[in-house]
Amino acid sequence: FLLDWLVINPSTGKLVSGPASSPENMFVTSNGDWASISMGPSHDQEIIKELFTIVLLSATKLRISSTDSFVSKVKHSLSQLQQVQIGKDGRIMEWALPFIEADKGHRHLSHLYGLYPGNPSYIFPNISYLNAAQKSLEIRLQYGSGQTGWSNAWVCNLWARLKNGPKALLAINDVLANKSASNLFDLHPPFQIDGNFGILACMAEMLLQSHQLNRIVLLPALPFEWHQGIVTGLKARGGYLINMEWIHHRLISVTIISKH
Repeated sequence: FLLDWLVINPSTGKLVSGPASSPENMFVTSNGDWASISMGPSHDQEIIKELFTIVLLSATKLRISSTDSFVSKVKHSLSQLQQVQIGKDGRIMEWALPFIEADKGHRHLSHLYGLYPGNPSYIFPNISYLNAAQKSLEIRLQYGSGQTGWSNAWVCNLWARLKNGPKALLAINDVLANKSASNLFDLHPPFQIDGNFGILACMAEMLLQSHQLNRIVLLPALPFEWHQGIVTGLKARGGYLINMEWIHHRLISVTIISKH
C-alpha cells in the first residue's frame, strides 16, 4: 500500500505520502483559512521510514536476497523518502512546509511519533532530531497540550524516551490525580482506555528501554521519588524477561532470561 501511495514531491524530487493529515491538528494557510490536508506530513513520513527500515532488517534476518524485487523496491523507496525536517525555530516540523499550527497546544503529538511510540533509531538520523523533538514537546506543553488523560500519557512516554524521569512522573501524577475517575478509569468523557494503557506503558518505559538494536537499558528514566523498588516480568525486545531490584537509585540485582 505505502509503496503505491508514495508520490514524488516536484519541489524536492523525494517521495512523500498524501494527501494526508497530521492527526488531528490543523494549519493556517497563506490566506488565513484552516486546513488539515497536505502532502508528506511528518507523522506519515516517520511511520513509513520506520516500516521500510524494519522490512529491510527482517529481510536480512530471513536471508532474503537484496536482489529480491520487493526488497529492492523497498530499499530504493527508502533511499528516496523525504526526510522530516527541523524548522528554523528548532522544532520538528509537523508538516513538510513551515505551516503555522492552528492549535499550538493541540492534544495530539503526531509529529513526535518518531520519538514515541516509533523507534528514533530508525527514524531520526542524528541527535539533533531528539533535541528538536524535546523542544517541540516543550512548546506544545507550554500552550496546554496534555489536557486529556490519554494525551498526557503520551507526554509521559515522550519524556521517558528522552530519559527525563522527573517530568515523566509529573505526567503520571497528573493523570492519576486530575484525569482519572475514582475507579482509576481514564477520564475523557466518559472514559478512554488509552490513558490507562499509556500510563502503564510509560512506567515500563521509565524502568526499561530496548528500542535500540541489540541494547537493553535498565532504569533509563528513574525519578528521585522511586529511589527503591522491585519489578518482575518486564519484557524487552528480542524475547527477554527481566526482573530487577534497586535501592538508592542503584541496581542491586538483575535477572535476564532469554525466551529463545
